[in-house]
Amino acid sequence: MKCKGPCVEACTCNRGFVLSGGQCVPTAKCGCTYLGRNVPPGESFWDDQACKRRCRCVPESGRVECQDVGCRAGQQCQVVDGIRDCFPVSYSTCQARGDPHYQSFDQQRFNFQGTCVYQLAGLCSRRPGLVSFQVLVQNDFRGSRVVSYTKVVEVKVYSQTISISKDYKGLVMVNGELLNLPVSLSEGQVTVYKSGWYAVVTTDFGLKVSFDWNSNAFVTLPSTYQGAVCGLCGNYNGKSQDDLVPTNGKAPVSALEFGSSWRVEEIPGCVHGCKGTCPECDVTQKREYETGDFCGLLRDPKGPFRDCHGQVDPAGHFEDCVYDVCLYKGRKDVLCQALTAYTSACQAAGAKVYTWRSNQLCDVRCSANSHYDVCASSCPATCSGLSSPQGCRAQCKEGCSCDEGHILSGDGCVPFSQCGCLQGGRYYQVGQVFYPNGKCDEECSCTQDGQVMCKKFSCGPNEKCEVVDGVQKCNPVGKAVCQASGDPHYLSFDGLAFDFQGTCTYTLAKGCGLDGTRLVPFAVQVENESWNNRKVSVTKLVALEVYGFTLIFRNNMFGVLVDGVFNNLPLSLNNGAVQVYKQGFHYTISTDFGLLVTYDLVYHVTVTVPGNYRDKTCGLCGNFNGNRADDFTMSDNRVTKNVNAFGASWKVAIKGVLCDNGCSGNACPVCDPPKKAVFEKPSHCGVITAPKGPFAACHSKLDPVSYFNDCVYDLCVSEGDEKVLCDSVAAYAFNCHMAGVDIDWRTPSFCPMKCPVNSHYEVCADACSSACPSLTDAVKCSKCSEGCECDAGFLFNGQTCVQQKQCGCYDHGRTYLAGEVVYLAECSQKCSCDPLKGLVCVAHSCPTNTKCLIKKDVKSCYNTDPCKDAG
Repeated sequence: MKCKGPCVEACTCNRGFVLSGGQCVPTAKCGCTYLGRNVPPGESFWDDQACKRRCRCVPESGRVECQDVGCRAGQQCQVVDGIRDCFPVSYSTCQARGDPHYQSFDQQRFNFQGTCVYQLAGLCSRRPGLVSFQVLVQNDFRGSRVVSYTKVVEVKVYSQTISISKDYKGLVMVNGELLNLPVSLSEGQVTVYKSGWYAVVTTDFGLKVSFDWNSNAFVTLPSTYQGAVCGLCGNYNGKSQDDLVPTNGKAPVSALEFGSSWRVEEIPGCVHGCKGTCPECDVTQKREYETGDFCGLLRDPKGPFRDCHGQVDPAGHFEDCVYDVCLYKGRKDVLCQALTAYTSACQAAGAKVYTWRSNQLCDVRCSANSHYDVCASSCPATCSGLSSPQGCRAQCKEGCSCDEGHILSGDGCVPFSQCGCLQGGRYYQVGQVFYPNGKCDEECSCTQDGQVMCKKFSCGPNEKCEVVDGVQKCNPVGKAVCQASGDPHYLSFDGLAFDFQGTCTYTLAKGCGLDGTRLVPFAVQVENESWNNRKVSVTKLVALEVYGFTLIFRNNMFGVLVDGVFNNLPLSLNNGAVQVYKQGFHYTISTDFGLLVTYDLVYHVTVTVPGNYRDKTCGLCGNFNGNRADDFTMSDNRVTKNVNAFGASWKVAIKGVLCDNGCSGNACPVCDPPKKAVFEKPSHCGVITAPKGPFAACHSKLDPVSYFNDCVYDLCVSEGDEKVLCDSVAAYAFNCHMAGVDIDWRTPSFCPMKCPVNSHYEVCADACSSACPSLTDAVKCSKCSEGCECDAGFLFNGQTCVQQKQCGCYDHGRTYLAGEVVYLAECSQKCSCDPLKGLVCVAHSCPTNTKCLIKKDVKSCYNTDPCKDAG
């Protein structure tokens, strides 16, 4: 047919291309014409209104071919969103919530406390037309070593592995790489987006997996998968009585045996359930938590969930809530998790939930530029697209909504002008740096105007391009450890052992020659003091300068000074670039570039530097070049053989401080042979080197000789002080732990450990499992280190074990004790810690004749007359 109309201004297909479905395609790939309409090549459609006849445009022939098929079992023909197709008759949802309580697709309820990796649901049938998938779940102990909570949910589908973990809130890991939301995968067959509190994974065949990055997980499947799946969620055959049939089994078994049978992977230290009998609450205890002040709110006929009772039976949620809250002795955060889980179930069913949170109950603190909404959009607009994510249905969900004029960027809300960049189908936030091709030969950054700027790039010396903790970048190869222990004995980065008894402040390690590199400058200083008026000294103070902060650990000060102000632990600075926390008996500072500084507040200091600082350090720890011969390089770059001259050259001059650079030669104490022979025995320092002793497993990892020699010398100088012996052995034990070997070396008669009230000693203490709520959001805690672990019923607040009501507040990376009052923002805010409400701040100004100052490590309003301090 010839076009007879006049010509118009428009886009015209190039020679060799023709218009097909609104796009220019090669002539050879032109679509088909069928009953007067154009059909794109390869597209299928139904030729009738009953979905009995399926047709397809065959690109090779340009013809439409049809065949009689019909809908599969569990489907029916209908029009949805303007498209006629075979859609599922129904859907069913499996839940894992609380500690965790499971509810199968067929509504079978059971509890299983395993902490390994288990199959939650997966295709177990060869039925034609079904897409294979697998949903895995890993649980962890939280606040109790008895019960567990969901920690990680992993979805494997279309050759993609999508992991949603409590450790990476607001992000998802796709094939090992952390990504911002939303994400579209496999040419749109899989979509991942944020909806309310949840990360949601949807597929083109109807699978939907939701996890709130905390404890509640949901898996929804269409009726086409009935009888074709297996895992903790059951077989979805409409019969709840056979849901607890184990893998390769024929009859139902106990929940413990059933759950254990679906283990697909072990992780170190994981268990399959309660040790012995699972805990139960007695009737009297349960009654208290069945009231309206606790779980009774769920089934109150006049309460905020009243419109939901007819759609989601509250009975199961109520029972689970009472069990959890009772087990955790009324902890409000546990109650809040139960109420939040029921809210999610109600809203997923389309039921209305009325406002139930308040300042006194489960108050929510939304991030900047957002506010709480009990019925927020479940498909919010994002910087990567104003339209709803594919697969998202517009039911409301409680959550934090962006304020007017702001939009969702990844996990936070920003002004429209602050939206980030789209590159290669991925969204990057403003300022985010990334390496697009996986080779680190090009570095790109997202600029303020939404543009991606790239430049040629290469990794530096002793660096390797790889993905670590979900982030691809140039990572250091190897590391080196320097330490100062005892009186003090030093071991350089290159392994040179020496003694230096100076009592001044010295540069232990710092970055040197960093010009022209991307390495972060740092400096670690130590201040030594005379030990019991002897001629030897011990470390009194450790200071780290990094990222513009000065952090100080001081002997027997149970916290950290930051720019002169005392801070409780844990502490996170510069958006997590610097983290300070207690690791067993050691106080620790870690940075995002691999620097690690530890101090036991008494005796032992370690500095660990990443491998890319090789030949880029200086100080008492040496230059980290692999050559011990030049480790005594002084601050003027000259090499000496005199240890005192070397040490004195790294002295930090402090006005008004009197100190000396230590003993030398015959002036230093010596150990007489009879004493030395006693202290070298296995009953003393010899335990370190004993071939069949407790440390034998560590000898191949860490040479014990220098630790043994230091132990003997210190024990001599201290006249056999038992504490010195134990501190010396503990120094080797800690470095063994850092090398990956944990040693059970203490006994009731040899260095028994006395722990503070409400705690007990463990070789592998796990602070994470009994941490106060939100503590692990502040910093990543240690899963295993020698130290004191909280007794049952008590929680780790970052330094000690307390009852839940004494847990304190964790706000913007800082820790505040219950009842503590602090002055922030140059004393313009007066804040107090209320464990129920969090950190509550009010506007404040210093009274007349006072000024915001730091005195005795505390920032407050002080009188300008030093003789008249006003608190």
